[in-house]
Amino acid sequence: RSEKEISLQRDLDRVLQQKAASEERIQHLDAALKECMQQLRSVRKEQEMRVHGAVVRTSEEFEKIRVAWEEKLAATSSKLSKLDSEKTQLVKTLSGKEKLIDDLTRQRDLIHGDFDALKLRLESFEKQNDSLKYEVLVLEKELDIRSKDSAFNFQIADIAQKQCQETTKKVAKLEMECQRLRIILGKKFSKQIPATSLTASSDDKANRSESWASALLSELEHFKNEKQSGMLSHRNTDLIDDFSEMEKLASSYADRPIGSFPDFSNNENTPSDGSSNESGWLRNLLKMLVHYSHVAKRSPYEVLEDLKVALEKDDPVNSFVHGERSWCKMKGDRKFNPDVYASILKILELLEGINIESCKDSGYVVRMFQWKSEELSLILHQLVETCNALLTGTVGLEHFTQQVASYLEWIMNHCF
Repeated sequence: RSEKEISLQRDLDRVLQQKAASEERIQHLDAALKECMQQLRSVRKEQEMRVHGAVVRTSEEFEKIRVAWEEKLAATSSKLSKLDSEKTQLVKTLSGKEKLIDDLTRQRDLIHGDFDALKLRLESFEKQNDSLKYEVLVLEKELDIRSKDSAFNFQIADIAQKQCQETTKKVAKLEMECQRLRIILGKKFSKQIPATSLTASSDDKANRSESWASALLSELEHFKNEKQSGMLSHRNTDLIDDFSEMEKLASSYADRPIGSFPDFSNNENTPSDGSSNESGWLRNLLKMLVHYSHVAKRSPYEVLEDLKVALEKDDPVNSFVHGERSWCKMKGDRKFNPDVYASILKILELLEGINIESCKDSGYVVRMFQWKSEELSLILHQLVETCNALLTGTVGLEHFTQQVASYLEWIMNHCF
């Protein structure tokens, strides 16, 4: 028991020592703890102060950043509103531009169509211009030809006027000569027959001479009136036969005495009655001319030749009779080969048989063919005149061949 107590005492002491040591250690630990707590508090305070300062700084920075972002957001929102307004304007502008593009597209299509139409019209105008140029050339040639024809017609008119004046003078001269012959015959019959027994016969002869003189004047007046009124235009082809018949009758009546002629006192109206029968009034006129040749002591052929010259000069345009007579006179001096003469007559027959009808249509092509037909008619007319001139002897065979060659060249160039 003692040992136990001793051991227990010892244990107790040891425990107490340990307790004292633990208390010391606890005190030391408490002091260290206090110190640590103070340090911790100070560190916490510092940390809190640091955190608070960091929080303050962060909050300030955040506030600054927030303000800046708010400003940026406001600026962005204002920009966005502006962009929205611009977007609406751009949408409106785009829609207007689209409409304008559609209109421009339609106008482009229309312009393309108009351009094609204008192209076709330009081509047609160019063709029409070429055709008009050709028409101008044709009209210039036609104007040249017509100016030459008008100049030739003026020359013919001047010649006809001069010959008409000469014929008028010759007719007046013949009338004066008839009056003079009437006066001379009256005086002659009054002087040569003093006897009263021969008074009746002399009066009969005087009346007869006066009757044929008045009949001759009436025949000449009727002939002149017919020439002026154009009634002799259809007799050109028969005058040669009438003149030949007048020459035969003149040769048959040339040797007859004056008393053998019929009485003309009842034939003063023969021109009006003989207008239906040309050979009848020509025979009456011939008888009066032969009677006049006996009284004037001139040859009937001279009187007949004067009448022929007067007729030729009185009608220079219708020169068919003059041409035929000159051809008849030319037969003795110049003779064509019968084949050549027959060929020329055949050419004349063919040319005069050509009848080019004028076109009534008003189209351009028809007008062109109509102008060509008019020019061809003019060329054929000139060719007929050249053939007639060759037959009458006014032009030579060389000139005739040159003219025919030029006319044929024109026909081949313009009609084929």
